[in-house]
Amino acid sequence: MPERFEVAFDRPDGPMRVAGLFNFEDSAEELTLPLPPGRWHAVELWDEGYLGAFEGRIDFPLVAPHACRVAALRAVADAPALLATTAHIGMGALDVESSEYDGDAQTLRMSLTPAGRARRRVFFATGGLRAREARLGRQRLAIDGGEGTGSVELSIDAASVLEVEFE
Repeated sequence: MPERFEVAFDRPDGPMRVAGLFNFEDSAEELTLPLPPGRWHAVELWDEGYLGAFEGRIDFPLVAPHACRVAALRAVADAPALLATTAHIGMGALDVESSEYDGDAQTLRMSLTPAGRARRRVFFATGGLRAREARLGRQRLAIDGGEGTGSVELSIDAASVLEVEFE
């Protein structure tokens, strides 16, 4: 049985990869995901967390017996960009219709569909800017984040537009 499954998507907003690593052993094992050339942001599905930016490979230490890790990968860029969502195992491949950064307005706009779970977390890179405000329609959302990234938690049951403004 394969221990790794990976699929690459060529999207209008840039390349995206989703990888699943599987531990079929009866003991906890370290799993390694080799990466394509370049620096990649990684977001983990089950923990709903940003893992960091990596080159070469990502090590997942002590993955529980018969468990898996699923990660979305996006190339590191100089501008704000969508990284992933947690609505579906596709991590944005199926539930994000489009995402685009408008440099003049300093706004990242993401068109979301209700595919997958209604409650989801949406992760984005800040491109060196500070995320000032996030809105889903007229609703303001709390922004969680760290150095260079942010995320918002939201629920949708119809097509929606998420906007994140930067400064």
